Amino acid sequence: MDTPEINQEAEPCWRRCLQYWRSMPVVSKALLCLSFSGSLLTYTWAYYACVSLPRFVILRFQLWRLVTNVFVEHGVIFGIISIIWITQSLKQLEKDKGSMFMLHCVIVILTLGNVIFLFVCGLLLSMEELGGASGSFMANQTMCGVLEILFGLVAVQCLPSNEPTIQFCCLPVHVPTKWYPVILLGLYQFLRAIDFGMMSCLAAGCLYAHYPEIFQASTSRLREWEKSRWMSLIVASPGFGFIPLDPTAAGEPAAEVDEDDPFLSL
Repeated sequence: MDTPEINQEAEPCWRRCLQYWRSMPVVSKALLCLSFSGSLLTYTWAYYACVSLPRFVILRFQLWRLVTNVFVEHGVIFGIISIIWITQSLKQLEKDKGSMFMLHCVIVILTLGNVIFLFVCGLLLSMEELGGASGSFMANQTMCGVLEILFGLVAVQCLPSNEPTIQFCCLPVHVPTKWYPVILLGLYQFLRAIDFGMMSCLAAGCLYAHYPEIFQASTSRLREWEKSRWMSLIVASPGFGFIPLDPTAAGEPAAEVDEDDPFLSL
């Protein structure tokens, strides 16, 4: 007996991409757009106008670079890594904690990371006046891109977790969860070079995770911001995730797989 053929037309790839984009939380979408646009601006004049360098910020007081550094990336490959990282794991942090938590976390990590970066670079730059050898090296350190913020977000995601291990970079290898941010940073420094901007944002993420009473906003405060008029446009955006009604502590188990992810069926 012949088996009847099932005419099941495959869904176009562009439609799957559109569905995936619509399923992304709103802050993760913004980070994706920043990564993509920053990759395109890497080799233009905008990179030199926006990147944060101690010799410009500290010595010439070009303070706008503290804000504009997030709009450019170190290079195209770093933008690609950021996009993959957001889509594979960090978007789940926003789905679990809410978009307002994610937005607050990004702003604090960026701000605190800039403070740590400039403090360390300024301290070592002063050694140049005392005859030290590290002054010129520190003057050319850069802080830019979404990737550095993502290191801080990984610390926020992993350090309070109760899970003993976590998958390493989508590879069939598991590493201790609490050591995952440090292992990633060590691998990055080994492959590239010493990057104080990356270290600063990771340190900011660690402070954010370890001292929530100082750096994190309370659940009630986040909900007040959700209802405020100045956040109405963001709250009304597709993909905005509200603060959970019964949020668990930061050390919650790993999130379940998103069954609505259209790429799971590829």
